[in-house]
Amino acid sequence: MDSLLSDLISLDTPGKAYTLALLGHYLTIRARGYYARQGGDNASSRKLSTFNELQHLVSGQVAKLVKDDPLRYPDDVFLSILREKAGQEECNGELDVALEEALRVGKRH
Repeated sequence: MDSLLSDLISLDTPGKAYTLALLGHYLTIRARGYYARQGGDNASSRKLSTFNELQHLVSGQVAKLVKDDPLRYPDDVFLSILREKAGQEECNGELDVALEEALRVGKRH
């Protein structure tokens, strides 16, 4: 773990931002392995997996944005994809609240 900390500390700010976006992205992949272990196909389990998939999409988009990847989704397409994914388990309200909060805080900085 100490070498991982040293590697992270050694990165410049854009490198850290990219690495942390990827960390979030890869954590969502690791979480997928636990979906079936949730104990059934109940609404809470489905919503939890939907939120994980939303985070996966967001962190992937952030990583591509930081690297100015021309293959990233255009903003309008990206938001449509998020809304479609959230709508599969009726999570659009939660998505909207989270986005409104992020925009409110983000506009201050």
